[in-house]
Amino acid sequence: LVDSTQAVEPLLRQVDGLSRLVEDLRVVSLVDSGRFELRPVEVDLAAEIDDLGEMIRPALEQDGFTLTMSLQPGYARIDMTRLRQAVMALVDNARRHADPCELCIELTLEDDRADISIVDRGPGLPRGFAEDAFKLFTRADGTREAGKQGSGLGLSVVKAIAKAHRGDVRYSLENRRSAFTISLPRYAR
Repeated sequence: LVDSTQAVEPLLRQVDGLSRLVEDLRVVSLVDSGRFELRPVEVDLAAEIDDLGEMIRPALEQDGFTLTMSLQPGYARIDMTRLRQAVMALVDNARRHADPCELCIELTLEDDRADISIVDRGPGLPRGFAEDAFKLFTRADGTREAGKQGSGLGLSVVKAIAKAHRGDVRYSLENRRSAFTISLPRYAR
């Protein structure tokens, strides 16, 4: 007989995956329709991101990554629940597609802007794909063949959350450092 735990665990993973897929689709559609509501509050952004980093560190280390953080202290008025969702999507994206390496979460603050970057050692997005990477259901050529999982929604959700905050997200590759940066007004309305 099969242990009931062994039979249930794959089902729970499927349910979790489907739940995330439904939530991702909901976020993107609400932002596109102009009905996405943020709940911004003033937070110690560095402390919040540090807490998030400590929460995800064990899973990253299990996958061969080391986590470093470079967090400029300061406050911002944002929807931390949604920002956490966006940062988690970027970290998950790096975990799936980057080679195990040092993964760095960086926070830089200016008077009117907060930039949160997820930086890894690549390989980065394929040449010419960066413009399409944030579109719904878009996946780089070869990800399916390489056995990489994903729905093609993660980066779309990140862009939608940034857009809801009246911000943006961008990708850069410099000196073999692949970086996704969420740039938000520091004090959301």
